Amino acid sequence: MNADGSYTVTGLTPGSYRVRLSGASDSALVPTYYPGPSTGYNDASLVSVTAGSATTGINFAPVLGGTITGTVTVPAGYAVTSLQVAASGPGGSGSATPAADGSYTIRGLGGGAYRVYVSLMGTTDLLLGYFPGQTTYDSATPVTVTAGTVTGAIDFALKAGGTISGKVTVPADTSASGLTVSVSGPTSRSATVASDGTYTVTGLSTGAYLVRLAPGSNKTLLGGYYPGQTTVDAATPVAVTAGQPTTGIDFAPVVGGSISGTVTVPAGHTVDGLTVSVGDPATSNVLSASVANDGTYTVTGLATGSYLVSVDGNAGDLVVGYYPGSRARVHAQAVPVTASTTTTNIDFALAATGGSIAGRVTMPAGRSISSTHVVVESASADTQLTADPEADGSYAVTGLRPGRYRVRLAADVTAGVATGYYPGLSTYAASAFVTVAAASVTTGIDFAPAQTGTITGVLTTAAGAPVAGASVSASSVDGSFGAYGSSDSSGRFTMSAVTPGSYRIRVQIFNGSPLHSGFAPSGSADESAAQVYTVPAGGTATVSSTVRTSATISGRVTNSSGVGVSGVSVNAGSDNGSGYATTRSDGTYSITSGISGGTYLVSFLGSGTYASEFYADASTSATATTVSVAEGGTRTGVDAVLGVAGSISVTALDPTTHQPVAVGPQLLDASGTWDGPSFDSGGDMPWEAGGLRAGAVKVAFARSSADTP
Repeated sequence: MNADGSYTVTGLTPGSYRVRLSGASDSALVPTYYPGPSTGYNDASLVSVTAGSATTGINFAPVLGGTITGTVTVPAGYAVTSLQVAASGPGGSGSATPAADGSYTIRGLGGGAYRVYVSLMGTTDLLLGYFPGQTTYDSATPVTVTAGTVTGAIDFALKAGGTISGKVTVPADTSASGLTVSVSGPTSRSATVASDGTYTVTGLSTGAYLVRLAPGSNKTLLGGYYPGQTTVDAATPVAVTAGQPTTGIDFAPVVGGSISGTVTVPAGHTVDGLTVSVGDPATSNVLSASVANDGTYTVTGLATGSYLVSVDGNAGDLVVGYYPGSRARVHAQAVPVTASTTTTNIDFALAATGGSIAGRVTMPAGRSISSTHVVVESASADTQLTADPEADGSYAVTGLRPGRYRVRLAADVTAGVATGYYPGLSTYAASAFVTVAAASVTTGIDFAPAQTGTITGVLTTAAGAPVAGASVSASSVDGSFGAYGSSDSSGRFTMSAVTPGSYRIRVQIFNGSPLHSGFAPSGSADESAAQVYTVPAGGTATVSSTVRTSATISGRVTNSSGVGVSGVSVNAGSDNGSGYATTRSDGTYSITSGISGGTYLVSFLGSGTYASEFYADASTSATATTVSVAEGGTRTGVDAVLGVAGSISVTALDPTTHQPVAVGPQLLDASGTWDGPSFDSGGDMPWEAGGLRAGAVKVAFARSSADTP
């Protein structure tokens, strides 16, 4: 940074970047992501860089942050200067090293609530400290920081923790090298087992701990839980008191089982780069070993159980896969293993009959190919292989069994290009299968991705106030692509790496907000009213959307005696949204979210005792009275008096046998239609329908969906 505030960052590879302004560790300025003032990574706008050109105007206006001060005290014999005090919160994070007298100052914090803690920095026998005097993040009390002010007296008095110690006795001709002991409970810590088998885990707060011996880099011995158990459910917790030692927590591990075999390859091929992996299907734990030059391998340290064994690696046109010869995991045969014994002859005979898929990825000017990947998926979805294109864009996926495959281009967000399936970066549903034959290459499976674009915008209320914390989604008109973002404190949002195309933008407001979800730009919940925004390749679509204020519909539901009826579901729906509420014990209700200004159809769904109806006292939606309410307004008095529900019971009989038959019953009113409660017979007889208003109904039947009632 120059004295006049100007800066230049050079030597950048073409692509998209987030730019962050930060000062020295003791700077009083709040670190900020472009375009500011947000401190959050996800709120940053991506800045595009092209080869041979300068991207200018990436300016910052930093603000003065808040400050946290306090003092850290430690027991005698400990150096406070070896510790660090840190603060983390929505306005960023900061840290400081205490002075010799224990005082510290953390500067440059954005406004907000922070959890402040002492990082032990390798001093493992002290207890981790969160303000005020807590040992866990969840129990900490947030410290409120205001920009430009000092929050003081955030002090810590650290204490020495308890310890767990013991000895690991290993079998003859084995070593304790690589073993570790880990404990989990109020505090999680670990220790390396010494060559003589002893260990000590320090810095533990008071509580009960599960103690585990882990093999670590030891490939011979099996781990387990204290006292001598193989599963966490069988473990016995160990009690610890802060500042006190807990001794005698010993282990006596046994030698694990092994799987061995030979990998053979055709003449002219090599086993170099091949690896055999052994996986436990119950836990997903995997151990592996490299194949030796003579093709042999041994995987050690296996507990008693059944395992899936596979060979993989730099195989070229060799067909690799699972024992005893399947490429797909679902067709693999499990291999049984017993601890302290070796399961032999788990052999692989690889064939050079694999086919290949090859092609080229042509990137837009200024975009790097290094963050792209070509993924090949079998038609049955049980095999997936990946290749990274070369610098010239060429790629080849080898070792494929004959069959049909889908091929797609994948990319990291920093690549700045569209992704999708062959051909034409299509969707999964529109993709075409690529056929692979044995020992042959299917060529010409090429991709030419377009540069992605950006959708950026701002959300405001009708009064012009910014809308923060809203979820913003973009859905392509054809339903093939989508993008997501959220609005920051100024109402701004950015969605990066958007596939070029036409999109509708929806703003989702979370429950409890007085605002209303809807589509840009008007905020209407009716998708047909949404504007279609075009995202060009390498360009930006700008959105400015109003977020409407929710309206309220309220009333009371009673029975014919005027007593409030609880538990009735009241629903208000229209093209501009829908909302619902359940009546309280006195029969009152209020629909406060999901609806805005407009005209709504209101229905009352009885709870079984009472009949359902529409407002006002209507049996059908066609005869209902709609309810109008203004945006942000309240419509009261939308009441209902529910009558006692009636019911009918019907049995359909075969006209010949006079036996009950499974048919689809349907209720009809006098007009020949029905929009009251729905009922599903499941084909059972007799069929019963309850919750009905008094009046005449018809019952029609259909033997199948193809029949007319």
